[in-house]
Amino acid sequence: MGGKQRDGILKKNKLDDFDLRELIFVDANIFIDHGSANTSYGKSCEWFLERVESKNAVAITTTCRVR
Repeated sequence: MGGKQRDGILKKNKLDDFDLRELIFVDANIFIDHGSANTSYGKSCEWFLERVESKNAVAITTTCRVR
């Protein structure tokens, strides 16, 4: 996915817009952006992952890979 396309999707789907009481699927990007201290998305990823860790949000992920 190109940078502009990803930016457009992320502007529409901000992490703080989600209802944190519902199950949220988390893909690898949130971990990559958090781990790499991404200047655009790192802080919101950190905020969201802290909510999951403190059980204020419900999230799942998978190790499954689609080719």
